[in-house]
Amino acid sequence: MILKMADPGTDKALLREYKRVDESGTYLHWFLYNNWRKIVQLMGDYPYLSTRTKLNTDPNLPKQ
Repeated sequence: MILKMADPGTDKALLREYKRVDESGTYLHWFLYNNWRKIVQLMGDYPYLSTRTKLNTDPNLPKQ
């Protein structure tokens, strides 16, 4: 669902790497590890995501 938001022109590396994940999912953890920033960005851009779930817009993060 999220990878449908990826732009084939600019996100070639992300899509190419995703295609290397086989059905067993043995490479899935490395794919997520290597691409988590882009995946999170795509999740933020996904239409209606915030209306489907109640996302906390002001999380209680520990102060450093």
